[in-house]
Amino acid sequence: MTVQDNVLDKNGGTGIYYGGCSDSVIARNTVIRHNGTHANGISVYQGSSNVQIVRNRVTDSNIALTTEQSSNLTVAYNVLTTPVEGPCYAEWGGTNGLAVYNNVILQPTDTGKSALTIISATNVTVKNNILAGGGAAGSTNNIYVTLGWQQDPYYGWSLGPGEMIVRNLNAIFVDPAHGDYHLKAGSPAIDAGTNVGLATDIAGTAVPQGAAPDIGAYEYVVAGTSVSGWSIIGRHGASDLQSAVSDNYVEPRAAGIVKLRVAFSGALDPASVARTNVTITGATNGNVSSLISTVTLIGNNTLEVALTGPPPNRDWYTVAVSDTLHDQAGRTIIGDRDVRLGALVGDVDGSGKVSAADMLAARGHANEAVGSGNFRHDVNGSAAITGDDMLVIKAHSGEQLP
Repeated sequence: MTVQDNVLDKNGGTGIYYGGCSDSVIARNTVIRHNGTHANGISVYQGSSNVQIVRNRVTDSNIALTTEQSSNLTVAYNVLTTPVEGPCYAEWGGTNGLAVYNNVILQPTDTGKSALTIISATNVTVKNNILAGGGAAGSTNNIYVTLGWQQDPYYGWSLGPGEMIVRNLNAIFVDPAHGDYHLKAGSPAIDAGTNVGLATDIAGTAVPQGAAPDIGAYEYVVAGTSVSGWSIIGRHGASDLQSAVSDNYVEPRAAGIVKLRVAFSGALDPASVARTNVTITGATNGNVSSLISTVTLIGNNTLEVALTGPPPNRDWYTVAVSDTLHDQAGRTIIGDRDVRLGALVGDVDGSGKVSAADMLAARGHANEAVGSGNFRHDVNGSAAITGDDMLVIKAHSGEQLP
């Protein structure tokens, strides 16, 4: 029997009831406001066996989940909360074989009552949960936001391997006051879990996203790596000058575009770096990616793209990062992955046409030392702005971009 993808709201009695069911699934259901007398959100009783209770959200009910007298139950990646003091998931007894993995199980107060209450069950494992009190002998990798009365050294209790106490819900979740139990950036639950053999979380996100599974029902998803900036490297005399560029930048130097750098917001996978990571396509000249000689990783987040020679003059080029490049998590680069660059020798003012205005602009910087503020006027790349630059501009006068 399978019950999944339902929304049950204020049904009066128990929302989903399994009695004597075998080889069954309760998955991806939303069960809310079941507050009638003896009403629970989900109950699995009476000799049920091999039942998976996974990826459900059960809130605002008396007790979100109850089980008893059953065998081989898996309770995983659920959000189970109750507005009343006391158990939120109660195993009332008699169950043999119970796995409680990666759930958020919360009750509202810190009064010594346990949200996860296991009366008597055998072969129990409790791992990777965020709990307002409770657990079982041998529990590991859980976060307790409150403790039950029995969780006291006086009774022989102590934290298990990988477990911790974090009493501030806001340190763990995005917005717990409004029921958002996604992990926030910096949450102690991130990468703090252990592998329990489950591939996806409550939202269907692949597990793990980081170095290890997270604790709780939601795997934390790190924002993907994107391009953070482009720059062109031009030679001036014996020195290279790197300048940031963006869409519709026009390269005016006679040497043209021969070296670029692409910076990324995160670390790249070195194994994915190759000459084919970057393509160059002209509006008139078409694909000129064959000009790319090397693509090299600098540090861990910058590619340097060296060309054998410049793309032909008087054209717009789209330089793009391809799907073959991945970040260290193995993901394709996201967001805007290209830049539009013009190649027009002598267009020092970036207007898209070489004219008298470019000659005047270069003359206004004559005899200046070349730096980041005036490099465009050193058209011949001599490291000095002289009459020779004006001769180059004059030779290209009237030329324009398509």
